[in-house]
Amino acid sequence: DAFAQVLPNTAVSMNVLVGDTNGNKAVSSSDIGQTKAQSGLAVTGANFREDVNANGSINASDVGLVKSRSGQFVP
Repeated sequence: DAFAQVLPNTAVSMNVLVGDTNGNKAVSSSDIGQTKAQSGLAVTGANFREDVNANGSINASDVGLVKSRSGQFVP
């Protein structure tokens, strides 16, 4: 910082679950429906999570990827 102080190393955890478009730590039919509803729309700050494969568009491949992960969750 401006006073040349350095914070100690700190452990940080992060969960990542491909297909969890609503952020509830599980992939389910609600994620599939949410992705289907955004399919064909431009990627924005409000719907970027539905661009699951991060290719810049929300389409059938994103829906398929979410479907393939249905049933998975993180604790």
